[in-house]
Amino acid sequence: MSESRQRGHRWQPIADLPADWTRWRDSSLPGLLAVWHRRRQELPESAVREFLARLVRRWSIETGILERIYTLDESATQTLVELGFDAAHLSHGDSDLPAGQLIAILEDHRDAAEGLFAFVNHRRDLSTSYIKELHQQLLRHQEFADGVDSMGSPVQVRVRKGDWKQWPNNPGDRRSGQLIHEYCPPEQTASEMDRLLLLHQSHADVPFEIEAAWLHHRFTQIHPFQDGNGRVARALATLVCLRAGSLPLVVERGDKREYIAALEQADRGDLGALIGMFRRQQQEALLRALQLAELREAPSGLAAVLEEARKRLESTADSFRIASGARGRVESLLQIAIRRFETAARDVTAIGAQGIGARMMFANDANSTRYWQQISVAAGALGYDADPIGHRAWIVLHILWGGVGGWSEQRRCDLVVSLHPVRNTSEHVMAAVALLCEQSTMRTGDDDVRNSQLACKAPFTFTDLAEFNDEAARFTAWLESALVMGLDGWRRML
Repeated sequence: MSESRQRGHRWQPIADLPADWTRWRDSSLPGLLAVWHRRRQELPESAVREFLARLVRRWSIETGILERIYTLDESATQTLVELGFDAAHLSHGDSDLPAGQLIAILEDHRDAAEGLFAFVNHRRDLSTSYIKELHQQLLRHQEFADGVDSMGSPVQVRVRKGDWKQWPNNPGDRRSGQLIHEYCPPEQTASEMDRLLLLHQSHADVPFEIEAAWLHHRFTQIHPFQDGNGRVARALATLVCLRAGSLPLVVERGDKREYIAALEQADRGDLGALIGMFRRQQQEALLRALQLAELREAPSGLAAVLEEARKRLESTADSFRIASGARGRVESLLQIAIRRFETAARDVTAIGAQGIGARMMFANDANSTRYWQQISVAAGALGYDADPIGHRAWIVLHILWGGVGGWSEQRRCDLVVSLHPVRNTSEHVMAAVALLCEQSTMRTGDDDVRNSQLACKAPFTFTDLAEFNDEAARFTAWLESALVMGLDGWRRML
């Protein structure tokens, strides 16, 4: 990657996964994958192809922006994702590259990404020769890269496409001459890449998001090419995801700070942050994919309409069974949240400042509409549609403060956690989101919410497929992070 990382890092031979890697296991993705594979069979192939094509175009754009190969503003990005790579869709000022040159590079990235699908379909083993092919494809229209000469001055060096590096590619401070990050020496690159693939092949039982993070990070530690290593690393991580039946791994420009920080943490021996980031990205992509479930081809003719109706009616009994199971899980998770929010209310009140107080309340009623508008918006921001039909519940921590000069000066905010179905999944998939709502008056109800903000980085998702003990442990951890994020948002209101 072109972005330098931890100052003063020294290279050492790559390490295998730690013996206790199972501590990173998580039950959220297997259930989502199973539901997606089931739903995918019901969709027209054209809808699936277009969804995947948009994901690939997004990947192709963002992977170059992360490396500062080009700039592209958000509106132009969205246009190219929706309509395809065509210079006619670009206006002057959309990018720092000429339109034709930009499109050529984007097409190289897209072709490389599409090649990953073909690689998976042909069940090829990952090899150094394929990694070199991938590098050559990604950099097909890139002739030069930034470098430094023997005096430390910046120069443009010709890119060696598909060949291991011949010279050290360690980033450093040009003014002080201090080394910032040391990668694998050129003379050990080939042997380290062979070792990387041997270790990768031994990880048959490792969950794909853990393996994607490990392979990505260890590859970047080697940094085997003179340039283009970040793009190849993200392609390899995507390859791992595709082999597991999941979706392309898209790291977007807005994720860059978290991404670099996670890589730095991995340099220090802890892959947890990078695994968590990759897991959240895959969760969001799968939730978006599940929103395609209503894009079925319309039946033609009365007989086809009635046959489709018969199939849906036959599935009613199964839907009731699923809904019953989901309701039971919502009830159990709600009890966890109630106990934790009761404790949090006491902790907030115990601060002892004048006028401060907190109380907990909850609603377990599918007909309740309180907070639903804000909950729907929060779900949309996290990449899916919350279903208003089906069993749902919410719990809220009311925080009151101020009011020194009387009731009219008292302020209130509500930390809300909602549990609800994900649309188009027949309650196979349930989700929870957390948001902080600032109230404009002391009244309760939707109409007095002044503004709201997310109090979670990702939704908590659960299915009818995983063991409940696993779900309860995950929910407890997710809820704790939501409390910290939400109460920190309240702190900033003071």
